[in-house]
Amino acid sequence: MKFSFPEAMAENNVIGVIPNVHSGMFGQKAYNLIVTGQGLIIAQLTNEMIKSEVNKASKESKEKGDGILKRMANTMMAGNAIYQRYFSMTVDQIVQETPGNVFIAEADMKKIRIKTSPIYDDGKKIPNELKLVWNGGKKKFSFDQITPKEAKNLLKQTFGRKIK
Repeated sequence: MKFSFPEAMAENNVIGVIPNVHSGMFGQKAYNLIVTGQGLIIAQLTNEMIKSEVNKASKESKEKGDGILKRMANTMMAGNAIYQRYFSMTVDQIVQETPGNVFIAEADMKKIRIKTSPIYDDGKKIPNELKLVWNGGKKKFSFDQITPKEAKNLLKQTFGRKIK
């Protein structure tokens, strides 16, 4: 989907990101959920994006003269921090980054439900769940890089009472 935004929406007003969420059978598709003042962007996280970020981190670490263990650690963490770049992009740039990115305006969002997963006695925890329902459809995501409370507080800034 291609969107054209009024000039005010083209500005960078990213409030926050729920990083590395997963959807689909066995969670095989990865996304970043970007909360803006006007709505929510579901941004695909492609293999090419991750590879590019990993290569960039490896190259930078090598140029700094980091040892092999430090370079390996930087490379392994590169994919997890890819969402940081959205803070320097405009809403329009984020939506147009990949063909699968979707913008959901605040007025189109019907409800957002966040379900906290239990922690079992053996310390294992399954990911939390976030369900979006909007005029154009619905989608479920699993997430575990931020807490359900952090996700709820972030989403409330734009969607207020639509959060359950």
